[in-house]
Amino acid sequence: MTGRQREPGPPSTHGDGIAPTVLSPLPAAAQGPQDGCILNAVLGPYRLRSLLGQGGMAMVYEASSPTGLLVALKVLQESPFLPAGMLERFHREAEAAKRLGSHPNIVTVHETGQAGRDHYIAMELVPGGQTLACRIRRGPLPVAEALQLAIKIADALAFAHRQGIVHRDIKPGNILLSAADEPLLSDFGLARIEMDPSRSLTVSSLTGGTPRYMAPEQAASLRAASHLSDQYSFGVLLYEMLTVQPPYRIDS
Repeated sequence: MTGRQREPGPPSTHGDGIAPTVLSPLPAAAQGPQDGCILNAVLGPYRLRSLLGQGGMAMVYEASSPTGLLVALKVLQESPFLPAGMLERFHREAEAAKRLGSHPNIVTVHETGQAGRDHYIAMELVPGGQTLACRIRRGPLPVAEALQLAIKIADALAFAHRQGIVHRDIKPGNILLSAADEPLLSDFGLARIEMDPSRSLTVSSLTGGTPRYMAPEQAASLRAASHLSDQYSFGVLLYEMLTVQPPYRIDS
């Protein structure tokens, strides 16, 4: 168990289509929507303990390793109904996060793997599923608190950029908060790894970000997004932290 773990809090929401969107504990004997994932069953080296959340395509479980380490296990199951590019996006998230795990404000990925049709990412467990979006819904943050969070988020983002990784989906729902209210940048599913241009992600069938936080050039083309686009999204995020509303209205 990492030092960031805490007791689960109330249900919360999370915006990424392959990340958890609704946290809802289930009975130990319950079966998740994905056929191969039954709680208390074993997936690779991990034993599933409880369902933490689910999104449009992926499930996230609390799981334990053979050494007793508790992790958040994000699972995506191959199926004929999986949108084109979604599996690549899932692996892109894992690859980017593994390269950035040394930063204290980026969620750590322990390992990735596959068991049958199930692909999984074993990540640092931050129980409770609280995000910056949850905090913002309670009202504007005091300036001092907002700046303290913003400095750490900006440092994590700058670190990613120095490693050649553009996040492309910076928003409050992709910032987890630890028990000590430390921000943790997560969800690199749309990340572009600039050091490896041969593996540019095709996203013709995927949302290329979140319109409310998206820079104009990114709205025109996901491939046009750069570290400057992340900075734009970060500015929108900071504005929302202080005002609980976007800087301008987005109709669609």
